[in-house]
Amino acid sequence: MNKRIKAVTNAFSYFKDNLILDLFLELVGFVVGIFLFLIIFWKEKPDTAFPLGTFMAGIIFAICTFLTGMVGFVRQFNVAVGMGCVRKKFLQAYLGTTIAFLVIDALVLLLYYCIEKAWYLGMFPELVWKLTDKLSISPVKVILILLVILVIKFGSGMIVLHFGNKGMIVCWILYLASSLGVSRVAEILSENPNGILGKIIYGMVDFFRSIGQNAGYALGYLVCIGLLLILIRAGLKEEVRQM
Repeated sequence: MNKRIKAVTNAFSYFKDNLILDLFLELVGFVVGIFLFLIIFWKEKPDTAFPLGTFMAGIIFAICTFLTGMVGFVRQFNVAVGMGCVRKKFLQAYLGTTIAFLVIDALVLLLYYCIEKAWYLGMFPELVWKLTDKLSISPVKVILILLVILVIKFGSGMIVLHFGNKGMIVCWILYLASSLGVSRVAEILSENPNGILGKIIYGMVDFFRSIGQNAGYALGYLVCIGLLLILIRAGLKEEVRQM
């Protein structure tokens, strides 16, 4: 029994080590982003400030979250369940630690944002910080974003666990398509707003506007919670698989 407990503990400490690595890489991205902004400022002399350091730290956070979702979950599940941990207990511990780590990451990014804003406006008082005018942050939005990230992380891990290397290829294709496709979709919409894609996108926008903001948030919460319940149910039936 002691060996089983030790194996399960080691599996969860693997995620703790990943969190430490993620925070370190985010710090590196934050520092690099600040240096890049300073270089741009001294060369271009912009009138507005943008939190480039926080933006780069956020990109690294997204990449690390996706990678640990695919690889970390599978490793953790195989070790813990393979050593006798009940699936229900494992999923409870996994979701609990993942939510805690996501909250920590979100607080760190918020801290970076506040530091960057205070530093830029303190060093360069002539700059205008316009991001706050365009971005309103509320607890409802933040929790919904964290739920979406949790679903993506948990879902990618379940896909890789169930389908193996084929599932990992599918996740990578979806990730690259979503990363590279956003700019392409924006380009298509600007060129042909009345096309099929434009009608779909603008139709969705009109739908969410028609039901109201609060109803849109409620729908987002229901979808995320529903997907989580489906993933949990699938995880209770999943078997240990060798990658």
